[in-house]
Amino acid sequence: MTWKFPLIHKKIRKTNQSESFKEIDLKTQTEIPFENHPGAFGVIRKHHIHEGVDLYCLEDDPVVAVEDGQIINIVPFTGKIANSEWWHDTWAVMVHGNSGTVCYGEITPSPFIQKNAYIKAGQLIGSVKQVLKKDKGRPMNMLHLELYKGRVENPISLDHIQNKPLDPEKFGFLDPTPYLIEAALNEKN
Repeated sequence: MTWKFPLIHKKIRKTNQSESFKEIDLKTQTEIPFENHPGAFGVIRKHHIHEGVDLYCLEDDPVVAVEDGQIINIVPFTGKIANSEWWHDTWAVMVHGNSGTVCYGEITPSPFIQKNAYIKAGQLIGSVKQVLKKDKGRPMNMLHLELYKGRVENPISLDHIQNKPLDPEKFGFLDPTPYLIEAALNEKN
């Protein structure tokens, strides 16, 4: 299965260096985190295992569908609207396609999408919204991308807000990193 990269007009590289974001211009570049990078899939955090991949970018950067699929839900993801007041209000768009269900989190959904609609790879889903309220010396805007086996209507990662540790394998999480790397390589062609 070939994905389209979810952030457009970006030079893409992969990194396992926690501070490498300081070396790039987020207007034109992004990185795919892996291994022990704090934004990588499966990294152990204070209260949970990271369920997705964080792609650092700018607020309002457009987010597009990685593959054809059906929008199965549009739900609050962070902030007061999602019972996590230490973050800004953001949303998640859940899209079921050939790879499983992709969760596009920490965004503002496009007003032109709706639940149950079918979308094509490359179609606009929304735009990145600032998620962090406090500057901790890291980028405050990112696309949080999760991948699940099968059809999943709600982001299971929301359970970590209640400090429940999550085991990615138990909950059907898949690592989206290989798909993102393949999409980045395809963008160069």
